[in-house]
Amino acid sequence: MIDKSAMLDSLKHALVLLNGAEKILNLAHGEGYAKEHPELVAAIVQAAAIDMKTRAIAAKLDELNAALAKCDATDALVSIGSQIVDAIALNDVGHLGGMQ
Repeated sequence: MIDKSAMLDSLKHALVLLNGAEKILNLAHGEGYAKEHPELVAAIVQAAAIDMKTRAIAAKLDELNAALAKCDATDALVSIGSQIVDAIALNDVGHLGGMQ
């Protein structure tokens, strides 16, 4: 079943990002610039959305890392959780495939 409330929240959030991107571009480059360069508006919206999602994932991984530490989990699990949190915090997830 589709969560209509979550969908509406997502649409509202997208509109906020879109309006913000347009305002930023127009302030920086003059009125109408955003309308003339929709590809830049799209790139700003996408970058902001990715950044927000990355921050949300990092926060949840911090919680997971803390929970693992409290559960007296093995050092390996805590180490992996720490590596994931650090990689996301640095926006460098490319090396995660080689975790040990």
